[in-house]
Amino acid sequence: MIRRNRRIDELDFYRCYAPRPVPLAALVKVAGRRSTIEESFQTGKGLTGLDEHHVRRWRSWYRWTTLAMPAHAFLAAAAACERARLPPRSPNRLH
Repeated sequence: MIRRNRRIDELDFYRCYAPRPVPLAALVKVAGRRSTIEESFQTGKGLTGLDEHHVRRWRSWYRWTTLAMPAHAFLAAAAACERARLPPRSPNRLH
């Protein structure tokens, strides 16, 4: 399956498999969620320092991740609240 990401105007290529026949709409829905999840991970790595830890032991990685993931959840919730509160900007309007 080939799917265009409208936000970044990029093509995503997927090899799809299911043990039983699946409608195309279901495959497209799952593919759309995947790109959203990947973008969320990239944001989490950049904003909360999830990619800054050098894994040496399980306990240190677990502690680091346990702090970084709630921080990312807080930032995502704060951004969603801010987007809901403010009116949308027109794309051709300059600051």
